Amino acid sequence: MQRHACPVCFASKAGYCADCLLILETPAPQQIRLPVKFDVVQHSETNARSTALHAAILAAADVTVYRHASKTSRRCSPLKLALPEYTAGPVVVLFPEGPHTPVIGHCPPFERVVVLESNWRKARGLLQHPKLAGLPRVQLPPGSGTSQFSWRRGDGSFRGAVDEGLSSIEAIVQCCRLLAPNQCFDGLLRYFEHTKRRVEEQGLLPTSRQEARAREQQQQQEVGG
Repeated sequence: MQRHACPVCFASKAGYCADCLLILETPAPQQIRLPVKFDVVQHSETNARSTALHAAILAAADVTVYRHASKTSRRCSPLKLALPEYTAGPVVVLFPEGPHTPVIGHCPPFERVVVLESNWRKARGLLQHPKLAGLPRVQLPPGSGTSQFSWRRGDGSFRGAVDEGLSSIEAIVQCCRLLAPNQCFDGLLRYFEHTKRRVEEQGLLPTSRQEARAREQQQQQEVGG
């Protein structure tokens, strides 16, 4: 994908801008309609690494993102996220609390799914949010898919929302397939698959910790030199 300047933040991005949730491709891919609404609740994650944002970009009419506006959101409390007043029943959280968590397809119908975009530890912190704590949990069926998220990072990788280690966009796609088996939702994986191909061709990008360590080593070498 070619890089284009985002018309809002002016940053050069390939395909889409994760910060402004805008498609930058020309022509833009066709928007996809989903069987239920999805809310992506993001816990201080770097936008560029958030796969759930792909759904918000490619299915904008059915996906809402809630995240901190601050650029230093890693220090922001998840309990201070501004979330709507949810009603238990029509709204569920995709999170496997244990083997007895109801499975999608074998649980009461719902209208909206909350997806926690976070690593496993931080996802449990998000569940303490007063707007989420009382909502019922659901999970994907065991063996519902094998993740293609081969570039998952050891520090801060996404594991919440699904028990099989799927990335958040893979979990959203699997959920949609279960709810509407006669529809195709492969288009939601457009940017995910592009990233996968790029990683296979170019290798993994360094993590933020690795980048910080490299800067520190460079500064030490400059001081010593």
